[in-house]
Amino acid sequence: MCYKTIKKDQNLRNKYVLLASSTREKLAEAKEVRDELCNNKKWKLTRAESYGAYVHNDRKAKNHSNKDIDTTRTHLNFYCKENETAYIRKFDRMKKEYDLQGNLRKNSIIMCQMMITSDNEFFKKIGLEETKRYFRESYKFVCNYKNLGERNIISAAVHLDETTPHMHLTFIPVIHTKDEQGNAVDKICARDFWKGRDSYRKL
Repeated sequence: MCYKTIKKDQNLRNKYVLLASSTREKLAEAKEVRDELCNNKKWKLTRAESYGAYVHNDRKAKNHSNKDIDTTRTHLNFYCKENETAYIRKFDRMKKEYDLQGNLRKNSIIMCQMMITSDNEFFKKIGLEETKRYFRESYKFVCNYKNLGERNIISAAVHLDETTPHMHLTFIPVIHTKDEQGNAVDKICARDFWKGRDSYRKL
């Protein structure tokens, strides 16, 4: 994901906070901004879309279209959780191994991707080692969000070779529910995972 996208989402977050804390007349506009943040298609991946995320996050392309990538710094990138294969292969293996339920179609959302970052001044101030700790602690936090669980994380790649350090955390949106017989099941459903007007704010 390019720096322009990162900056756009930072600006959206700042705008949402400002609007949400403003007058009642601004709440509708704040909701629209929040929805743009939560429903950005870049954060929700179908089978076809997952390959592009994999290629970018794992730096598989020989010639990067993203000009913000400094290949002399790519060796600084690291994983909080490394995927041993392409995202879709790992998804298929995890779905079978964990018996994940869900009525999935060809165009269904099967993965979500969070992009965790801050601004350059913040990272410069805390230094490299604290930057690494920042992302590792963020990773632990997401693992516990809505009882997602580390096992449902596909990959957590930290990029230090772009303009601003950030982490791409890709996961299967699993909800813990019950079937018609009352048995506990794990179900893939991005809609229900992000259900709730304050789901983004809680994160």
